[in-house]
Formats: sequence, C-alpha cells, structure tokens
Amino acid sequence: MNTSVIRDDVRTFDVVILGGGYAGLMAALRLGRKKQTLRIALINASDQFLERVRLQESIVSEVERRIPSISALLAGTKVEFICGRIASLDANRRRVSVVSDGREQEIAFNEAIHALGTRIDVESVPGVAEHAYRLDAVEGPRSPSALRARLKENGNRPIRVITVGGNETSVEVAGEIKTAWPNAEVTMVSSSRCGDFKGPRVEDATRYATSWPVLTSE
Repeated sequence: MNTSVIRDDVRTFDVVILGGGYAGLMAALRLGRKKQTLRIALINASDQFLERVRLQESIVSEVERRIPSISALLAGTKVEFICGRIASLDANRRRVSVVSDGREQEIAFNEAIHALGTRIDVESVPGVAEHAYRLDAVEGPRSPSALRARLKENGNRPIRVITVGGNETSVEVAGEIKTAWPNAEVTMVSSSRCGDFKGPRVEDATRYATSWPVLTSE
C-alpha cells in the first residue's frame, strides 16, 4: 500500500476519504487509478464492507458477503486503509482525529472527501429506539437479524408488520416480508405517497402489485 509522509508525528495524505461505504470505496478506487502519485487514505470504522442496499434481504436470510474485507480489497493498491472511528474533523487545520483500538491519532490532509453516509434517526419519535426494528449496521434486539428471528419464531401464524417509509427500501422490505411470510399483515406508513419515487407509473404499479394497506399522512 502507499506510504504516508510523517510530519511532526502526524501522517499526511493528499486525500483522505471519510467513510468506506459505496461512495467512499468507489472514490478511493478511482483516485487510486490516477496516473499521478497520490497519497490516499480511506478511513472507516469497520473493515467489513456494508452492502446497505441488501440489508432488506437479511430480514429473510443471512446475506453472503461478496467482499471479504475492505483491507483485502485495497491490498496492492495505492490506497491505505485505516480502520477507526472518526472523532473530529478540523477543516481549517486540515486534520482529522481517528480512534482505533482505544488510541487516538491525528492525520493531516490536503483534501478530504466526506462519505460517512447517513444513520437512521431513532431519537426524534418516542418509542422508536426501544421498539422499532431498523435496517442499519447494528446488532442486538432491534437489528435485521433480530427481526428475522422474530418472524421465523412466529412461523405461519398471523402477524402484523408496519414499515415506515414509502420509497424504495420500504417497498422492498414489505415485499421481502410478504413473500417469505404470506400470512403476515403488512402495512406501509409514509408521510408522502408510497411508491411515487419514480413517477406515477411506478406508484401505480406498486399499489397494483401490493395487497397490503398503504397509509399516507399528508
């Protein structure tokens, strides 16, 4: 991998990429193909690449990992992988602090790419954090695997599931659950029109294909 420059015990890179999801990983790989020699670092809290668009599949069964690890994928490239949690970013000083194995290190950069993505807000609505399952990179009682276990335990007995949201992910979640557990009563709840993310034709097709209720809160 590329070797960084040491300045006053602070490693310096031409480009640091914050986040190793789809955007961050693609940015790192594309920059690594440039003819000029760039010192590139990709920083992510986990060495495991998360295929976020496949999280809904994990409600039904374990999703086989297609990328063994980020470090293995970047081995032999110009990109250095740093596994750690980003504690702070100082844009004026062009420094980022990373915590790894309980130790904090400071990294200097010339340019930074922010690709940390988004997380599900479970604090704004009372009860969500304690009672709602969510598609996120989490383990524990509210993770996708926990929901899968709950649905499997229920077997073919009638059960009611509410999905919150009306865009692609919510439609896919509802479809996965209804296909695997036909006796489940699935209700979609959205602040906008469910299935209208690609125009009226997709919305009409979504509503026609579904046999579960769709509730819209205007």
